[in-house]
Amino acid sequence: MIDLASYSNCSCYRAKQSTQFSSLAEKRHALQGKRTLKKTDPDFHKQFPCKRFKRGECELGTTCKYNHPVTKDDVGQTREKDSKEENPLNETEESPLAMES
Repeated sequence: MIDLASYSNCSCYRAKQSTQFSSLAEKRHALQGKRTLKKTDPDFHKQFPCKRFKRGECELGTTCKYNHPVTKDDVGQTREKDSKEENPLNETEESPLAMES
């Protein structure tokens, strides 16, 4: 039978001792307030679609940190909107220029 008490004292089962700090209290004092979060990539969230944009509720526009994907339907709606802005007359109304000819 193996004596577990002798293995618990073995240095091979312990973490290596730090050579930088002589005690845990010294390490805590030296590192107090020094730990900071790592800066993430600013474009990290752009790989995820914006849930509010999908529902049509995102008011942040280009300042939103999430992706605002453009679908084929969105492109078609934009083209229709642009063509209406270029030609504000309805199809039922006649152009004043058409009456002259």
